[in-house]
Amino acid sequence: MIALLLFSVGCERRADPTPVATPNQPLESQASAPRVESGAQSASDPEVSVDEIKQWIDEGEFEKAEQGLRRRLAIDPTDPPLLFLAARCSYERGELSNALEYLSLIPEDHPQAGLAAQGQAADWLMQAGRLPEAEVRFEKMIQRYGNLPPLHRRMASLLNSQGRRVEAAEHVRQLIRLGDVTEKELLSLTTLSVPFHDEQVDLVSGSPLHQLARAKRMLVQDDVPQARQIAERLYADFPESTAIAAFVGRVYNVMQADDLLANWGAALPSGIETEPEYWAALGQWMLRRGEPKVAVRCLSEAVVRDPTDRVAYLRLAEALAAAGDSAAAERVADRQQLLQQCWQWAINIGFGRDSRHEDMQRLAEKLSEVNRPWEAVAWEFIAAHDRNELDQKLPGLREKRAELAERDPGMDDTLFLTCGVDLAEYPRPDLQSLAAELPTTVSTAATASNRFQLDPVSSANASFGTPFTSAASIKLVDVAKERGIDFQYLNNHSDNDAHIVMYQTAGGGIAAFDFDLDGWTDLYFCQAGGLPNVADGSQPNRLYRNLAGQQFVDVAGDARTDDRGYGQGVAAADLNQDGFLDLVVANIGENVIYINNGDGTFTETTIAGSGGWTTSIAVGDLDGDALPEIVEINYIEDPAAFTAECWGQGFDCTPRIFRQANDRVLRRDADGNWQPWESGSRFAETPNYGFAGVIANFDQSAGNDLFIVNDTKENHFWVSRDGDVSSRFGVANQAALRGCASGASGEEQGCMGIAAGDFDRNGLLDLHVTNYWQQPANLYLQRSSGFFTDYAAQYGIAEPSRATVAFGTQASDFDRDGWLDLAVLNGHVFDPVENNTPEVPFRMPPQLFRGARGGFALDAQATEADLFWSTPTLGRTLAKLDFNRDGREDLVANHLDASLALLENQTAGGNWLRLDLVGVTSERDAIGAHVTVRQADDVWHGWVIGGDGYLCTNEPTVDFGVGDYSQVAEVKIQWPSGAQQVFTNVDTNQSYLVVENDDRLVPR
Repeated sequence: MIALLLFSVGCERRADPTPVATPNQPLESQASAPRVESGAQSASDPEVSVDEIKQWIDEGEFEKAEQGLRRRLAIDPTDPPLLFLAARCSYERGELSNALEYLSLIPEDHPQAGLAAQGQAADWLMQAGRLPEAEVRFEKMIQRYGNLPPLHRRMASLLNSQGRRVEAAEHVRQLIRLGDVTEKELLSLTTLSVPFHDEQVDLVSGSPLHQLARAKRMLVQDDVPQARQIAERLYADFPESTAIAAFVGRVYNVMQADDLLANWGAALPSGIETEPEYWAALGQWMLRRGEPKVAVRCLSEAVVRDPTDRVAYLRLAEALAAAGDSAAAERVADRQQLLQQCWQWAINIGFGRDSRHEDMQRLAEKLSEVNRPWEAVAWEFIAAHDRNELDQKLPGLREKRAELAERDPGMDDTLFLTCGVDLAEYPRPDLQSLAAELPTTVSTAATASNRFQLDPVSSANASFGTPFTSAASIKLVDVAKERGIDFQYLNNHSDNDAHIVMYQTAGGGIAAFDFDLDGWTDLYFCQAGGLPNVADGSQPNRLYRNLAGQQFVDVAGDARTDDRGYGQGVAAADLNQDGFLDLVVANIGENVIYINNGDGTFTETTIAGSGGWTTSIAVGDLDGDALPEIVEINYIEDPAAFTAECWGQGFDCTPRIFRQANDRVLRRDADGNWQPWESGSRFAETPNYGFAGVIANFDQSAGNDLFIVNDTKENHFWVSRDGDVSSRFGVANQAALRGCASGASGEEQGCMGIAAGDFDRNGLLDLHVTNYWQQPANLYLQRSSGFFTDYAAQYGIAEPSRATVAFGTQASDFDRDGWLDLAVLNGHVFDPVENNTPEVPFRMPPQLFRGARGGFALDAQATEADLFWSTPTLGRTLAKLDFNRDGREDLVANHLDASLALLENQTAGGNWLRLDLVGVTSERDAIGAHVTVRQADDVWHGWVIGGDGYLCTNEPTVDFGVGDYSQVAEVKIQWPSGAQQVFTNVDTNQSYLVVENDDRLVPR
C-alpha cells in the first residue's frame, strides 16, 4: 500500500539566502522582457516611440509594431532594445527563426544585453522543443559567463525535464556551491534514479525528448508496457542518445526479456558507458543469469557514476554475497540503508509532515555519512531558515561552507563509493558473446510477440519427465452454506465506503486445524465488529467443528475459544508439545493463547506485553531447542491509525504516515511464560509494517529461517546462524543480501500475503508475494540455496497482478498435474472514487493461476466453475485444507464485504500423496522438515511450514500432486533434528501419518 512520490513540493526556500553577486540584471528578467529606457529613443525618429511599439506587441498589433520597428532599425540597426522588440514581435507571430536571427544581431559581449539575448534565445528554443539547440546555447553561456545561478538553474531544468537526472544534478550541485539553491532542487538530488517533476518546466514544449522523463515515470509507477512503448519509439528516433539507450536496457531488464537485452547489448551508441543506468541494467541482468562476479563489476560501475542509486547498491550487496564476499556485501548493504534513510527523510519533507525540521536534520546527518557534505550543509541552511534560527546559525554555516570550498572533497573516491570493492578484481560483461548464444539460452516465452503473457508450457526451466496435463479447468466451488458455515468478518465499518479507517482494512484470520484429533480438519475464524484495543468489545471468534466432511458446527462457546478482541490473524500450533494443537490469536490489542486441553475445551492466557497491532502469527522452532517460538508480526504503533480516515487530501491508507511497529519473537521460559527472545535476534531494532511470515529452513543450513513481508518497506529475511550460550541458533536479517528485500524493480512495495512452495521444481523453497495496486506480485525463486531472484515477469505473474490490490494467496496443485497453482484474493483498501480515481476498482475478482513447466497463466475457465471467481469483492484471508478428505486441497476465503466461502475442489485431476509429520526428537509440529518424492525422472519437494498465507494457518499437511503415477519409488524425509527417513514403493492417492524415527507409513 505504497503511494508513489514524484517530488513536486512547492516551497522555494534557498539553502543560503546570501545574495550572489552577478553582473547585470538576472537572466530571467532580462530575457523575458528586455528593459527599454527612454534614453534609447533616437531624436531623429519623428513618429514612433519604443513604448508605443511595445504596447502594440502587447496588444497583438504586430503589423503596426513591425512598421515602427523598421523605421527605428533603419536609423539604428544595432540598438539592443529595438532588436529585442523585433525578436519578440516575430516570436509572437510564430516566426521563431526570424526571432532568433534578430537576437543573434546583439553581440555576445554586449555588457548589458549579450547574456540576456542568448538566454532568451535558449528559452524560446526550449519552448519550441528544440532542446539540443537550447542545451548548446546554455553550455556556451556557462563557458563564457561562468557560474551564474540562473544558467545552472535553466540547465538543471532542461536536463531534468528530459529524464537526464545525473547530468542535471551537476548543475544543482553548482547552485549549492553558489549558495543559491532551493528546497525543491535539493530534494531532486536525493535519488537520481527516480524521476523529478517540476511543474513549471516539465513537458512545456511537447518535445519528444521530454518523453524520456515520462517513460521513466511510467516505469516507476510500474506501467511497464507504456514505458517500453515510449522507450522503443524514442530509441528508434534518437539512436545516438546514450540516455535513451540506457533506459531501454533498464526497461528490458524489468521485463526480464533476456533476448531483448542480448540484442540491445550487441548494438549500443558510443559513450553508453558514461550512463549509470546502463551499468545498473547490465548488473541486474548478470545477477539474474547467475553471474555474480560480472554483476559486481557492472553494479560497481553504476554506483561510481550515480552514488545515490539505492537499487544499484541493493543489487551490488546481493551480487557480492552470491560471489562469496560477505564482508563487502555487509558494507554495501549498510550504505544502501543509509541511502534508504535519506530517501525516507526526503519523502517526509516532501509530504510536509510536522516532523519536517527533525527530518531535515536527520537527512543532513545521513548525507554527511555518505560523503555528500555540500548537500548536508544546504539542508542545515533550510532547517535554520524554517526554525527562524538563521541569524544565530548563519556564521557557523558560512564557516562550514568556507571549509568545504577550501578542501572540496567532491565525490570521486571510487573505493569509498564502492565500499572498498576494487573494480579491477571483477570481470566486465562480454555482450557480444551473450548475443551470440541467444538462440540457445532464451526461452520461447521471452521471444513471444506479447512479452507480458507467458505460455506456461513452452519454456523449459528444469529437466523433468513429462507431467500429467489435465484438459479440464480447475473447479473450486463455494459450498459454505450447504456445509453449515454462516460467517462474515465484521470490521466495524460504516455504510459509507469513504470513511474507512486504517484498522478496518486488514481482515480477519483463519486457522485450519484438527483440534479434537478426529481426523477431520476444523476451522477457526477471527472476528471483530467493535473498536480496536478493547479486549471484549467485538463479536466472538468462531470455532467450527468438522463433522466427517459433511457439516460444520460452531462450538466456540463450548470450547471457550470465543475471544472478543478486535481479531486479526491466528496460528494453530502445538505450543506445549502434548499432541493437541493450540491457538494463538492476534488482535489489535492484547494477543491471546488458547491451550488445547484435549477434551474439546481450551484454556485462555493473555500474552504479556502484546497490546499493540499484531497482524499475523507464525510459530516454529527458531533457536534450535526443538521447542516452538511465537512470532508476533506487528504493523503500526500509532494511535492516529485508529482515527484517520482513508480519504481526502490524497491520503489513501498508506501506513507510511504512521509510526511503524517492532515484531517480537517469544520463547517459553522454565516457568511456562512467554518472554521476548532478546539475545537471538535484532527484532527490536528493525521496526516495520509487517503483514505475514513464513518459517522454514529455506537455505537447508543451520536451523529454521523466517521471512516476513512488510507493507511499503523492505521485507525481512531472518536467516539462522550459530547462536550464543542461550540458544543453538540465532537469526540475522539478510533480506538485502539474499534478494528478497524488494522485487525486481528494487523499490519497496505494498506487500501483503505469502504463498510458499517449489514453483520451478528445483528442490528449493520459493515465495509468491502479493502487492498493492500497480505493483506486480513477486515470485522469489531460489536459484542457489538461500539466494532469491524475482522472476514474476518471466513466469507470467507480473502483468496479470499489476492492476490488483492483492492479499491472501495460496499455492497448491489443484489439478494434480505435478505443478503448483496459485489462488489469490483481491480488493482495494479504500474506495478510489473518493480520491478522484474512478477508473481504479474498489472491489476486485479473485484470480486463479495454473502452473506448468514454464510458469503460470490465468485460468480463464475458472469463472465457469463458480461465480466466486467472477464476483468482485474485498478479498482478504485465504487458507487451504482438505475438509472432506478426498485428496484434493480445498480453500476457505474471507472478505470484508461478503460471507466466507468454502471452496470445494471438484477438479478431475491426477494422482496425489499427502503426509502428516509428527516430530519426536524434533519439535512435534516438525516445522522445517523437508520431504522429497521421486518417481522415474520426476522429483517433487515439500516442506512443513510455520505461517504461510495471510493472517492464517493452513492444514499442517505436506501435499503433492503426482500426475499419472499410481506409485512413487521413494519418499525421503529430512527432519529438523537432522534425522532422515526413506520409504520406497509408496502407493499414491493416500494420506499417511509419519512419526520421526518410526519406520512405518501409517495410512489415514
